[in-house]
Amino acid sequence: MLLLVELVLTLLLIGATARSAVVVRRRRAESLLIAASNERLDHVLDENERVAKAARDVAAAVETTTTAVELGTGIVRASHEAIAAIPFDVLDSIPATRAASKLAREIHDETAAGVYRAISGVNKAIGDAFKTRTPRT
Repeated sequence: MLLLVELVLTLLLIGATARSAVVVRRRRAESLLIAASNERLDHVLDENERVAKAARDVAAAVETTTTAVELGTGIVRASHEAIAAIPFDVLDSIPATRAASKLAREIHDETAAGVYRAISGVNKAIGDAFKTRTPRT
């Protein structure tokens, strides 16, 4: 009878050991899956950081460009006004051409002002569009 009890206990211990081995093997496989998932997530995070940096770089470039366009437009506008004033001033000083010169100057100045407003408006709209679509950190 003692031999039978020892045999049953041995079989139970062998079964428990086999069960433990199966559990350990499953846990190891789960652990490997978790490690692989973590590695994939690390790569996704790295890529997201690269994309965010690229977006910030584009936003900075757009901001620099819109500022440069606005400054350049201001310089061109001031130069244009100064150069255009010369012949108008000459024509204004001649009584026979004064009335026509005044009308031509008004048309010229309003047209030029409209063009420069349009350039500034489009430049601002483009800059604002990028500001609203670009993440800031």
